[in-house]
Amino acid sequence: MNRFKYANAVKWIFIFITLICVFIFYMIHPFFVFDADDWTYISQIRKPIPNWNYWNPTRVFPEVVFPICGYLGVKVVMPLTGDYIGSIAIVFAVAVSITIVIYFALALHFLDKQFDLTVFQWILLYIVFVLYHFADYGLSDNYSTYVLFGSSLTNTIYYTLCNLVNASLVLYLFGKNKLPIPLISKEAVFLFAWIYFAINSNLYSSIILISYVGVCICSEFISSYKSSQNNIKSFIYKFIVGSKLYLFIFAMYAGSLLIEYKGGRSKSFSSEGFRLAESASYWLTSVSLIKFWLIPLIIVFVFALIIYIKRLSEKLSDSIDSNFIKNTVINIICLVISVLFLILLSAKVTPNYMKNSKVLFAWLFWLLLLSASSISYIMKRIKYASHIVIIFNLLLACMILFVSKDYTSAHTFFNTISVETVKSIDEYIINQVKDEVADGKDSIELLVPVFDSSDNWPLPDTYGGERIANTLFKHGIIDKWITLKLIPDYSLNQMFDLE
Repeated sequence: MNRFKYANAVKWIFIFITLICVFIFYMIHPFFVFDADDWTYISQIRKPIPNWNYWNPTRVFPEVVFPICGYLGVKVVMPLTGDYIGSIAIVFAVAVSITIVIYFALALHFLDKQFDLTVFQWILLYIVFVLYHFADYGLSDNYSTYVLFGSSLTNTIYYTLCNLVNASLVLYLFGKNKLPIPLISKEAVFLFAWIYFAINSNLYSSIILISYVGVCICSEFISSYKSSQNNIKSFIYKFIVGSKLYLFIFAMYAGSLLIEYKGGRSKSFSSEGFRLAESASYWLTSVSLIKFWLIPLIIVFVFALIIYIKRLSEKLSDSIDSNFIKNTVINIICLVISVLFLILLSAKVTPNYMKNSKVLFAWLFWLLLLSASSISYIMKRIKYASHIVIIFNLLLACMILFVSKDYTSAHTFFNTISVETVKSIDEYIINQVKDEVADGKDSIELLVPVFDSSDNWPLPDTYGGERIANTLFKHGIIDKWITLKLIPDYSLNQMFDLE
């Protein structure tokens, strides 16, 4: 086996091991269907196009993926396991694990191309990059808020998955040697679909892509202007040809924004004020809470920048130095754009989103990528830097395993309800409905636990029963449409040992 094949084999082994580990992690901390949103979107199939008549007009990607995974769980896995809730959790564990590992692989492939890493350096960087995504960023006092955490199945699909799709696309475009791609090609079709679903995913996620696209458009604008020698026609031609893919992405995004603005969810916020100061305050609070993990990232970047400046002053720069400073400039500009956009968006929607792990990734991604570039650069420039990275990885792993708060699963409500209890409540509801339907009833009243919210969320008494009944029928768990009314009752709290 030659050196190139050996290096690739080692990398694929690490990627495969990561896939298995992440899948096991999500089987230990499973994605159970539980709240009314889960029960709605797990079976609600929508056309894969934006439509401003929908509540979420442009959230095409999550609302297409959600029911597909649900039906795969019911039709493919459940015949093998006989466990309805568990089968759906397995499919979502597979889907999320694959998406995460693709993102990790693309990030390391990009960094490898930029810095020409040895296999050993690649392994060290891969480990630190993966570990930082599972570090506890301290946004909660009760459980670990790692950057990939979703507080529910719906949040995981609507935010975590959308974040990863957009970040992966940026890494793919960032790492391309040749753009634009030929219009008539398999890659072009694949790329168009990827861009389409990334943009039509979630406004909190698509800013990852659009901030990068905006930087590329501005960079091409400046480059075309400098090379056109004051010839306007030449400038316009060079600019359009050089940035046509990015202009296309930006135009698609602008159209998506317009449709989203006309949708039901957007209109529901029309009466809300613009709480800019509150939104910015929440972001500053989140920065303060995660400063323990930010400080090492900043130190690494500053150290790498010092090395770069020293080499520049000694006129020793090469392609690796150029790649480092180019990555640095792009990452910092994208970070600033993302933070500003997220603050403005949250100011109109919900300011406390800025202190939520599901939004954290949309700006922290750029800092993680910047620090990974810095570590790569330092390892290439300092002979024994890899040894320091080994020690750092060991310390990081110990912090995550022994110091960080417990990891929790979706729908454990601030770690106050166990995973087993969540599934038990699910199975109780399903079994009661099945028994009542078997007795020939078309209208059912079902007792559920009382939760501390105005409408008894996550199992609202106003509309939760309808959504559960619809999904159970669509999935073939019951054989007819029924009317299901949920009635909160404290006796169920005692049954499931809930406070």
